[in-house]
Amino acid sequence: MALYTVDRVVLGRPCYSFYVRFMIIIADSGSTKTAWRLLAGPGQIEQGQTIGLNPHRVSADDFTTALQETGIGAWNHLPITKVYFYSAGITNIRMQEKVMAWLQPWFAKAAIITASDLLGAARAAYHHGQGIIGILGTGSNSGYYNGHEISPRIPALGYLLGDEGSGNALGKRLATAYLRHSLPESLTAEFEAFYPEHDHLLNNLYATAQPGRLLASLVPFLRQNLQHQYIAALVREEFNRYFRLLQTYAQRPVALAGSVAYYFQEIIREVAPLHQVDVVKIIKSPIDDLVVFHQQEL
Repeated sequence: MALYTVDRVVLGRPCYSFYVRFMIIIADSGSTKTAWRLLAGPGQIEQGQTIGLNPHRVSADDFTTALQETGIGAWNHLPITKVYFYSAGITNIRMQEKVMAWLQPWFAKAAIITASDLLGAARAAYHHGQGIIGILGTGSNSGYYNGHEISPRIPALGYLLGDEGSGNALGKRLATAYLRHSLPESLTAEFEAFYPEHDHLLNNLYATAQPGRLLASLVPFLRQNLQHQYIAALVREEFNRYFRLLQTYAQRPVALAGSVAYYFQEIIREVAPLHQVDVVKIIKSPIDDLVVFHQQEL
């Protein structure tokens, strides 16, 4: 393999000065955004971000546009030997192969490895250790990581039937309380200021193609008002529901990833012991820990 000299890589524009034989790309995709990292050598990491690339929600054209518009597609001129793509929506071989087919034209000489975002979160949290891994972001998911793979896992069921503890679930509780006029008066006024289209909230939820994302967009209101007894109780009730679900697994340590887990960790650590759950780690985003996990391959 040819040697490349790389000082740093500004998205799509490599600057050369020291020898690199190969590089690795890592992507962690949720429902809202995808974090990309290019590992070019010790301490040489380039960052990028695209929209969420869940294969259930985007098309091949959407994928292509995302890589073109952000410049990440230009990384294909570099000596990429492996691409690790962890994503929500990759729940079976068919979805793995679908995303592989999207990536292959961009990185034709690289080995393409596609896997669930849950495996990515597990590798980020435990590396080769073992324990329960949960994702609490726009949606939610959980499973047991044995140091190599996720098995068993509770079916996530998505925003209609599942997503316990997620931004979607929290937003649903808030929207329901508002629409049924059960929010305290002071909170009602604040919510209407926060969501100017409040008169159309119900219609918006049923009209949008991604209601889970709309509901999750209401979560900042909960964060801003977490000191209010009503909001704290609402959030606490949803996490009680989530930890009751985790009791399906045998008692093991639990690590959580995702923005909801991170921003509500105080209540999470308060509620978890009530269900005999030991939360050992909470990370906002798996991507930086995934970099550490995969750097050993350089």
